[in-house]
Amino acid sequence: MDDRRRLEQWLDRFDAAAPGCAVVVVRDGEETLAAARGTADLERGVLLTPSSVLNLGSVSKQFTAFAVLLLEADGALSLDDDVRTHLPRLADCGHAITLRHLLHHTAGLRGTYPELLMLGGWRFTDHITQADCLRLLYDQRELSFAPGSEHLYINSNYVLLAEVVAEVSGTGLAAFSRERIFEPLGMADTRVLDDVLTVVPGRALGYYRDDDGRWRNLPLTDSTLGSTNVYTSAADFGAWLANLGTAGVGGPEVMARMTEPGRLDDGTVLGYAGGLMVGPGSAHRGRAVVEHGGQHGGYCTWMCRFPDDGLAVGVLCNHYVWNARELALELADLYLAGDGLHALPPTPAARRVEVAADDLEPLAGTFYDPTRRAVREVPFTGTGLTYQGQEMIPIGDGEFTFESEPGVTVRIGGDGLVLDTPDRAYTYRRVAPFAPAPEQLDGYAGRYESPELGVVWWIAVDGGSLVVRRHKYVDTVLRPLFPDAFVDDWTPILDFPVEYLVQFERDGAGGVSGLRVSGTRTRGIRFDRIDGRRVVSIA
Repeated sequence: MDDRRRLEQWLDRFDAAAPGCAVVVVRDGEETLAAARGTADLERGVLLTPSSVLNLGSVSKQFTAFAVLLLEADGALSLDDDVRTHLPRLADCGHAITLRHLLHHTAGLRGTYPELLMLGGWRFTDHITQADCLRLLYDQRELSFAPGSEHLYINSNYVLLAEVVAEVSGTGLAAFSRERIFEPLGMADTRVLDDVLTVVPGRALGYYRDDDGRWRNLPLTDSTLGSTNVYTSAADFGAWLANLGTAGVGGPEVMARMTEPGRLDDGTVLGYAGGLMVGPGSAHRGRAVVEHGGQHGGYCTWMCRFPDDGLAVGVLCNHYVWNARELALELADLYLAGDGLHALPPTPAARRVEVAADDLEPLAGTFYDPTRRAVREVPFTGTGLTYQGQEMIPIGDGEFTFESEPGVTVRIGGDGLVLDTPDRAYTYRRVAPFAPAPEQLDGYAGRYESPELGVVWWIAVDGGSLVVRRHKYVDTVLRPLFPDAFVDDWTPILDFPVEYLVQFERDGAGGVSGLRVSGTRTRGIRFDRIDGRRVVSIA
């Protein structure tokens, strides 16, 4: 079967009458195959083609990294520059933050999207600008961790890098990318969208499928830069993937910097380079892989490059797909040479060992990492355990893995839980459940203000629970976790699951003086108590 027929056959999984995917395969930096299957616009019946333009989501970060490295090669900046040299409005939080920290996600900043924006009162469908993100970042007075001590993937780092490119080059990221990257590569259909009102010829619209199986519009109304909002076609993206191998634009030294993994201060080598994931955690069937994914609104993308095989693939979808990486790797397998390929590892289901439900139930509980302000709940379902909503597949004594992430394991024993990922292990201690009495709940009620977000929360006792009331959002219920700590579940009011940890703080007399809010990508946002009266209405 020839390469073109192989690609078309792989696309048969997508319904031509539904949102689908555009794909590109690049071999030896020269031969490029692009194809598409599905509908770009359901209302007008426009089909997807290799020239349809889609949002790359976080795959956009590699273009921002490339722009920074081009400026470094020009001698216009150094990765060891303190970001405040270029962006003096960023507050001094007690640590130097370098461009290298930003590039490798080790800066310790809090995440703009979704967390700072959502906590600051922006709805998902609000028009969110680069200025909105920058204002939030400039108002931050604390970090999640000391720069260089941890790796935490957040969009804020690349939002700031986009501004650095603008300041150093004297032009915006959009113009710089067009002149130095897209035009030299012949990527005529590619742009950094810095104005949400711009007409984008050939744009495929983004969709998601609701619980009833219906396709729904998922419009993008933001124009944030650096971390997302590169729009391209599969045909254009092939030129970029080819350049990752040939280095025709940028040169070999810049490309080597793109794939150079970051390091923590303690010497730990990261699996993240310049907008690209690298290293053992990204290997596939014994092959080194350079990869990255992206999801923004109703778009989902994954790209993989196999540097030792001269192969690269990109999968660009105009609907959310949970297995984008799996799709990209399956596509790559069609073109990888068979000799020397490792067999696919056994699936988690094949590794399952039978464990009686009575032996699993005692392992359930709530686990907490105080350093990262992170909580992991492991509920017992009656027949098994779940973690972050996923079934835990037993593979040993107190050891589990997951169908969607077979390289990740969870071990529960003694008083704690260890999450072991390809990059590092995370340790959580077991915490006792908390059931506050009514008079204890009264002690938390009041008004709380965040000086960094500029918002007020009203916390009330309603129906025997603590309820948080905010402008623009429906009320949420705080579910007790452990003393002074609650879960704030925003799942019903956002398009993806989001839970925050709310921890109340006390003064020297034992009274509640404020609270801290933490999420996956931000830690310890401070709210000061400004009114101790029991609040039942914000009217």
